[in-house]
Amino acid sequence: MMRYLKMEWLKYRKSRLLYLLLILYLLLLYSLSNSLLSASLTINVVEGFVQKLRDFPDLWFSVAAWSNYLLFFLFSFWSVQIVSGEFRQKTLRQSVISGLRRREFFLMKLAHLVFVSLVFSLCYLFLVLIFAGKFEASLGEAFPSGMEWFLRHLMLALIYGSMAMLLATWVKSAGLAFIGFLGYFAIERLFRAILSFLFGDVMDSFIFWPSAVCNQLAPNFLMRFGEGIAEKYGLGGIWSTQTAFLAGVVLLLLLLAGLYQSLMRRDL
Repeated sequence: MMRYLKMEWLKYRKSRLLYLLLILYLLLLYSLSNSLLSASLTINVVEGFVQKLRDFPDLWFSVAAWSNYLLFFLFSFWSVQIVSGEFRQKTLRQSVISGLRRREFFLMKLAHLVFVSLVFSLCYLFLVLIFAGKFEASLGEAFPSGMEWFLRHLMLALIYGSMAMLLATWVKSAGLAFIGFLGYFAIERLFRAILSFLFGDVMDSFIFWPSAVCNQLAPNFLMRFGEGIAEKYGLGGIWSTQTAFLAGVVLLLLLLAGLYQSLMRRDL
């Protein structure tokens, strides 16, 4: 795997787009999280809520809440680019002609996906520690919740990235593939809402929805602090940590299997 990662590194180490997206991710995540955590509000209830978010274990959650949205847009955009660019520039075709097997190309992209997911997740960890120092958070409760949220963050990055890469193998245009990635989640939620309206929550419970898995892995303020509001208004409940991770692993494996099959069969 290190060999494939080295090959990808030599290809993208001078990519300005990757560094730009990483810098943009760090700046936006710091700015958005700081705007929430630094809020100075006089309403006692809200002030207590913000103060709770400044300390562990909820500090992990509050930073991850913004990071999830940035991963959804920035990381998926990069994932589309690294696959569509290979087809657009004919580099995959040339590599296959030169002796590279399609299976090796898949392993290269898998190594790339895992590495960059780790980089984004480590950036998330770095900013959490920055805010912990800024607001003098108590480190006594930083773990093991910190490990859970780090793994949730990593899992979401892998899922978003693999789904975006899969769409990029189906659609030649990077722009259309990225729009398709964003549109899928909107269409799926609309479809689920229609099914729930027609058949109730029973139908929704028996179908494996990718967006539902992502929602359970991602931070959700209503689910975490709503004290029964979600169940009261029929918004569904929170899965256990084990269930969320198991569903995430299954979804990730399905997406990677689809990506592998698509790369094996697609015309160059």
